[in-house]
Amino acid sequence: MTRALLVALTLTSCASDPEAPVSSEPATSDSAEDTGTPSLPAVAGTFREQALEVDGETRFYLLHVPDTAGPYPVLFDFHGTAGGGAVPAEEAYGLDAAISAAEANGFVLVRPRSRSMSSPGYEVYRWDQNPGDPDRNTDFALALLEALAEDLPLDLDRVHAMGFSSGTNQAAMLAELDDSPFAGFGHVGGGAWHSEAQRVRGRVWMATPYRDYMRAYHHELVRQLDAAGHPETDRLHRPSMSGHELYDGMYEELWAWLDRGERPEEGTGLGAGWSVATAPPALAAWADGVDVLLAGPETLGRWDGTAFVASTVVGSSRIPDAELTGVCLTEGRGMAVGNGAVLWTKDGGVSFTHLDVDEPGPAMFGYAHWTGVGCDQGTVRGVGYWSAGDTTDGRVFTDVPFDLGGYRAQATTTTGHEGSWVSVGYYKFLAEGTQEQPWRQLGPASWLLDAAPTLDGGWVAVGDHGTVLRQADDGWDVVDRLGADVELGAVAIRDDGVGLAVGRQGAAFRSDDAGMSWTPVPLGEGRLLADVVWRPDGSALVVGPEGSWRYTP
Repeated sequence: MTRALLVALTLTSCASDPEAPVSSEPATSDSAEDTGTPSLPAVAGTFREQALEVDGETRFYLLHVPDTAGPYPVLFDFHGTAGGGAVPAEEAYGLDAAISAAEANGFVLVRPRSRSMSSPGYEVYRWDQNPGDPDRNTDFALALLEALAEDLPLDLDRVHAMGFSSGTNQAAMLAELDDSPFAGFGHVGGGAWHSEAQRVRGRVWMATPYRDYMRAYHHELVRQLDAAGHPETDRLHRPSMSGHELYDGMYEELWAWLDRGERPEEGTGLGAGWSVATAPPALAAWADGVDVLLAGPETLGRWDGTAFVASTVVGSSRIPDAELTGVCLTEGRGMAVGNGAVLWTKDGGVSFTHLDVDEPGPAMFGYAHWTGVGCDQGTVRGVGYWSAGDTTDGRVFTDVPFDLGGYRAQATTTTGHEGSWVSVGYYKFLAEGTQEQPWRQLGPASWLLDAAPTLDGGWVAVGDHGTVLRQADDGWDVVDRLGADVELGAVAIRDDGVGLAVGRQGAAFRSDDAGMSWTPVPLGEGRLLADVVWRPDGSALVVGPEGSWRYTP
């Protein structure tokens, strides 16, 4: 049963409340007194800090009406966790991109504001911040849609909801309703944890990367969709090796799928230099002479160029559905890690044992949530969300204090080479050893996603927005920006300076000068290329969740 729509739908003028923020645009008209429902401007534009009284509480939202004729389709966009400050919670993430997509596609954008709770020194806005909030917010969303439909010509068969981070759970709550007015649902960086079932009458778009710390909630959402019999053909998963992020380009992709059923281009066939390999699907690869150690959602073992031999695994992860995203060896010892799982080997990868590792530094999750691992000269380093640790025996882990001015860095990967280390991650994070670099100088990336050494003692790092960095004697420089929509998740440089950087949607770029310049060599298919290693025969093995490929320069 749908929760009863609340009677109190009267628009409260922000100006009538001395403590409420004042809208920058007019939000009422002469008809408001007669109808008792919101009366919105008859002109296009963005209307901030609009107010609606629901069950005796004044709730706020942002509204954007496109400069096109109705009837309008609608997108409700539930923000991620945000703090109180100069920017309202509903404007904290991706607002410009959301408005741009609304204008380009002619839909009304609605960004409701969550309820909040005071924390020491600031206010926290989150969709489940207080007990009972998910239900209250569901009532708010239903009341807001009904109120908007009174004054705007809405196409009520094309009303969709999306959320980022904590907002994904709120979108899932709306899909739980038997007769939900929402048709399609998008989930960016999360999924479901308060809902018990999904009753979706339209399409679902999911974009929670493999290294996202909320990946477990993506799996819960998928379980609910499966249990409800939601068809696979009505789902679109946007695979990525990034972390917890809402990228600008997601709005166009999400809307094209939810409203029109358009998938990204799949490609026309393998490009020059590419062929299919015999390695199983994987998210991480580490080269050990002839053999390659592979790890992934359902993969852990060795591939010798022809056959794959699975490792023996003892124990289980404390996190269900944990997907391995990093693996390496040094002196026969090593780790495989990913989304709460930490496994140790002391026999060169023949067998692995699950470890129960607490965060070596300050507690955040209560366990080591590592997504990347590096190995060098007998030391193994795991890195991830607000935590990093070194070990030589898999028993004692020493804290690696990646401190970014009061909070711990969120790292994705780390690489050791001849006694030196480079670790990369969120907020353009890049550290040599444990010393972070001046991130504001390191290009347009939100996430740096991998780093690799070069024969001359330098390093190359790659990330989103097509960012390529090169380290030389005078520090790190941005050497290329390969495209705003290019996400590079892995890079490897051969001893002769030939390099390959790979990423999302079959993106691949080759360098012949140890990373100083790059030429596109796309896979030719829209697959996630998750990792790359060079083989003794001079070819590169590239792996992903859908298969493996060989690239020959």
